[in-house]
Formats: sequence, structure tokens, C-alpha cells
Amino acid sequence: DVNIGYHRVAQAVVERVNGRSVADLKDVIAAFSAPLGRWHVVEVDGHANGNEPASRIVLDAAAAAAADAAILKRFDIPADRSADMR
Repeated sequence: DVNIGYHRVAQAVVERVNGRSVADLKDVIAAFSAPLGRWHVVEVDGHANGNEPASRIVLDAAAAAAADAAILKRFDIPADRSADMR
């Protein structure tokens, strides 16, 4: 439910998360630790085919955190990332 409506976004390059430029996964993790108010804003370039404009994915930060916890519990996953990304 947290990301309904974004299922068509595929093969897009994430340029910024919460206003921070990202070059690797560590940048993404750090950016998700600082939402913009109550929102996570993921800015992507046009899709890989180049025919669509840049867009934003906007997620409720609290709902996303709750969904993460529920998903980890439901599937008995011990952590949301590998030890080297913690």
C-alpha cells in the first residue's frame, strides 16, 4: 500500500533522495534517514527509454517505516540490509 501507483516506474535512474544526490547505496541509506518533513522524495531521471520526463516518487515516511518493519517480520528477515551497509 505504501508505494501504490509507482509500479510502472522501471529502469529509471535515481538521482536524488530527499534532496541529496546519490552515487551508491550508502548515499541512499543516509538520505532515507532524513525525510523531508513527513515525506521521502525520490527523484528519478526519465525512464531508460528516454521518452518520459523526470519524475518524483513521494512516500509517507512513517508508513514506509511501518511497512519495512512488517515486511521483515512477516518473512522472518533478520535485517533490512547486509552488515556492510549498517
